[in-house]
Amino acid sequence: MMSTSWCEFVKVQWVASDGESISQSFGLWTYETYTTSTMDENVYQTCVKYGYNPNSPLPFEHDSKWRSAMAFSVIAGVIGGLVCLQIWLIPCFYHANALFSGWKCMGVSCFFVSLFQGLTLLFLAGPVCNGSETTYNGLSVSSTGCSRQWGANCSIASVLLWFFAGIATLAIPPPNCRKEQIPETHTVTYTQTTMPDGTRVVNEQTTVVRGVAVPKPGVPEATAVAVGNDQYA
Repeated sequence: MMSTSWCEFVKVQWVASDGESISQSFGLWTYETYTTSTMDENVYQTCVKYGYNPNSPLPFEHDSKWRSAMAFSVIAGVIGGLVCLQIWLIPCFYHANALFSGWKCMGVSCFFVSLFQGLTLLFLAGPVCNGSETTYNGLSVSSTGCSRQWGANCSIASVLLWFFAGIATLAIPPPNCRKEQIPETHTVTYTQTTMPDGTRVVNEQTTVVRGVAVPKPGVPEATAVAVGNDQYA
């Protein structure tokens, strides 16, 4: 988002008629200019939106490539943010087995975000990077093109990172952040013992076996176990 929202996406070198050159940065949504502070009346270099100074318009018009790059910058930011949240948070709430199909869908979504981010580079084929002429401080200046700045370079890097993220998500299974609950088998055995005086004492014994019970061939699943004079199961 920062690479496309800031004004340092490309740099245009303006050459005046007297041979002096002036550099100016441009982005998809903003451009670099000088503004006067209302507090100390000093001149500062800052990024402003297009149309900020109607009295000194830029020699550029938003064509279809420029508008497409602006639209895809929003789409890539929104979908990319949602995909990141899903990849980060969903494994904390669902087991890996339940995430398998959804995890693959997130990997495919990474490829789409990579495509949308790459389409923001249509700005490089727009009017800003074509030769143009304008007037700057009363001087006639012209440009022959543009050069990439950190914004465009970060956009290219983000295309590659989203692409590799899609490959990694498809190749690597989802993380198992939630431990699977191991099933337990509880066997309760009651033993009744008749004492010499005729009284009966009942004892209870519980055996817990962790894991899935595998019955042996020919042996019933439940077998009564009793110890003592009288037996109950």
